[in-house]
Amino acid sequence: MSQKIVGGSIIGPDASSLISSLTLAIANELTEQQIMQTVFAHPTTGEVIHEAAFGLSIGALHQA
Repeated sequence: MSQKIVGGSIIGPDASSLISSLTLAIANELTEQQIMQTVFAHPTTGEVIHEAAFGLSIGALHQA
């Protein structure tokens, strides 16, 4: 298994600003590990991409 991100869905108020991060990950064939190693500003809605990558492996850092 390659662990590469091949697709995703984003819905909500900031979807238009979040889709670019997901598009870059897919276009560059990033793995969940590479996304987990990427620095995302805190607190921002952009962190949701980072949290989702953690959710694929060790679990989200900030759970509600």
